[in-house]
Amino acid sequence: MDHISIELTPKSKLISNHHGFRKGTLYNFFKYYVKQQGKYRSLEQIRVDEFEEFLSYEKTFKNETKKGKRINSVDTFENKYSHIRSFYQTMKKYNKISSHHFEEEKKKLIQNFDIEEEKQEVNHVLNNENISLILDFYSNQKDAIRNKTIFLLCLAFGLERSTLIKLNTSNIRNNKLILDNRELVLPPVLEKTINELIIENKQRNIRNGYLFNTKYNKQYKVITEGTINSIFDVLRKINKEFSVLSPSFIRTNLIKRLFYNGYSIEEIVYLTGTDLVSLSKIISYEEILEQIKAKNKKGNKNHPFKEFLYERGGH
Repeated sequence: MDHISIELTPKSKLISNHHGFRKGTLYNFFKYYVKQQGKYRSLEQIRVDEFEEFLSYEKTFKNETKKGKRINSVDTFENKYSHIRSFYQTMKKYNKISSHHFEEEKKKLIQNFDIEEEKQEVNHVLNNENISLILDFYSNQKDAIRNKTIFLLCLAFGLERSTLIKLNTSNIRNNKLILDNRELVLPPVLEKTINELIIENKQRNIRNGYLFNTKYNKQYKVITEGTINSIFDVLRKINKEFSVLSPSFIRTNLIKRLFYNGYSIEEIVYLTGTDLVSLSKIISYEEILEQIKAKNKKGNKNHPFKEFLYERGGH
């Protein structure tokens, strides 16, 4: 890359994702930088404001040409700055450079850009019609009971992959799902599918106690994150827009819908197990204020997916 000699290969000991920076960000920046400068500059001479110029260029180029993912969120800018700063910190650590200019706080850098936090709107992929399609689809697939139970648990409580993998029959007691210090009452439809799954596991002679299993080399073993991903990936066969569906996607949408359906922050934390830091990234301070103003106008709160968890007899 002209006179700037930086190795951006997977074998590089200095430039790797392990150290907290992304080769893509670095490659794009230095490619842009070489084009702008047209002459040799040492790494120690590169300034923060020059990286800011690159971010502005990339934001304008991608958003106007629609090439690549749009760049609008604060998180995107913070992440890119973290990549370049981590790179310089690592170069200094290994004595490749003696100093650098990338000590500026991320918040200060972000103030230089005309961007606001993107609001995470409720995605209407999870409407009643689509959920019905998904449940019907699972009913006609292999491991129907298992897959429907996983999907319904995501709808009900926003469970993450790591939690789904660990679920054991001991977590089910007296029609409740016991997770750490939380006792979550199982909606009728979900309770029914879980009981059906436990019976099916016994019929298959699965004795490891885990709720969710997968058959591998003629033996049943606890389900993996990869298998959970495939359970959601297959939904794109119904509709391409379903490719966004995943436990984390449903979790985010569930939290948003619970909030707008009148659930308090405390109730959302208890139901979904979400910590307050994560919650603040989904529900903004302004939204909380607006919801408080509108709360007196609302009636009783309902679970956003009540129709599929409480009122239907399953699919």
